[in-house]
Amino acid sequence: MKEKLKYIAKISSIGIINFLKINILGLISTVVSGVIGFFVISSSIEAGHTGHAGVIPFLVVAFLARPISSVLWLASTFVSPYLFFVLGNKYALMKVANRFIKDHSDSYIRQVIDKILNMVLPDNSFMSKGADYAMLKLKMLDQLKQEPENKWMKRIIAFGIKKISLDDVDFQDKTLTPKMVISNKILAVIEDFSDASLKPTWILIAIQWLLLVFYWLVKF
Repeated sequence: MKEKLKYIAKISSIGIINFLKINILGLISTVVSGVIGFFVISSSIEAGHTGHAGVIPFLVVAFLARPISSVLWLASTFVSPYLFFVLGNKYALMKVANRFIKDHSDSYIRQVIDKILNMVLPDNSFMSKGADYAMLKLKMLDQLKQEPENKWMKRIIAFGIKKISLDDVDFQDKTLTPKMVISNKILAVIEDFSDASLKPTWILIAIQWLLLVFYWLVKF
C-alpha cells in the first residue's frame, strides 16, 4: 500500500510539473509578446487621437485605426492562455501515460480496462458497429468513474475509450472476442498518445512572436 501511494505521488507530480511548465512558458510568452504588441500598435496611432482617454476609448481608436492588428492582438493576448491551458493539460496527460508505459504499468491499465469490460459487457455478447459501441462507451465511462483508481489512470483510460475506433472490426466474426478486441484497441490508443511532444506549444509561441512582425510591417 505504501509503495502504491509513493507511485501515485510520483505520477501526480509528473502530471502537475508538466502542466505548470507549459502554462508558465505560455504565460511568459503571452505577457511579453502582448506588451510589445501593444506598444507596436499604439506607436502608429497619433497621441492627439486619444489624448488622455482611458483604456476602452484607446482600444476603440486602435481598432478603427488598425482593425486587423487589433483583433489579432486581442486574440493572441486573451485566447492564448486558454489554448496553453488545453495544451498543458494534454501534455501532462501524455507524460503520465508515457511514464505508465515505461514502468510497465500498461499491464495494470489492462487489468482495469478488463475489469470495466467485465462489468458492462456480458460474456459471449456480440455487437454491431455504431450504436452498440456508442452505448457501451457510455457505460464504460460511467463505470470508470466509480472505480477507486488514481485520477490520472482514470483520465488516461477515459481518453482511450473515447478515441478508439471499431469501424474495422467485424463483430459478426464469432472467432473474435469483443472484450479482447476493445481492450487491445484502448491500449493501442494509449500507447500512441503517450508519445509526448512540445511541438504544438512551440508552434503557438512562434505564432505569437510572428504576429509582432506582422504588427510592425503591416499598418492596418
